Amino acid sequence: FRSPSPDGRGPLALHPLVSVYRKADATVARLLPGPLRIVAAIAAPEDSSGGVVDYERHLRSLIAAVRSARQGDADVRVVPFASLDAIREELERAPAHVLHVYCHGQPGRLELEDDDGQARLVTAEEFLDQAVPTGAMPPVITLSACYTDVASAEGGPSFAAELAGHGAAAVIGTETSVTDVYATRLLARFYGRLARAAGA
Repeated sequence: FRSPSPDGRGPLALHPLVSVYRKADATVARLLPGPLRIVAAIAAPEDSSGGVVDYERHLRSLIAAVRSARQGDADVRVVPFASLDAIREELERAPAHVLHVYCHGQPGRLELEDDDGQARLVTAEEFLDQAVPTGAMPPVITLSACYTDVASAEGGPSFAAELAGHGAAAVIGTETSVTDVYATRLLARFYGRLARAAGA
């Protein structure tokens, strides 16, 4: 995508009529009836090695974008202390179209919380085994964290690729570090559009 766009004014990937995405092998996702249901899991342990995240602003922006698009029809459920058990309990309570995980990340791992609210690094394998109930994989998973689409330190698949390979139809991940502001603005716009499309 470094080739010039048809108008010669920049890279093809930045042309307004071009959408860039990466396609990965994935299993067939389950279809769920509407309205749109999002589970937002927020991990902000005080002993985080990456510093405290601004989860309140992030969460307010996402909820506002979804609710304004659907006039409150969309269901946004919040897991305020994102331990593996808490995420699992919420996904068992009712199916979700989207699982949104907001935390710090590193190649191959997410920094969630343990039962005492302390930082806990988890692999994709642990996440799939302990946080996602059997048969309840959300079709869309958003990993609002750094390095979620980077191969693990051991050379294995990225966190995002592991989720895609185990039943998620679409996984949004990152190949580098991202700021709170960037992630908040990008995903608020994404969820606003998703909510409007679901209501069409």
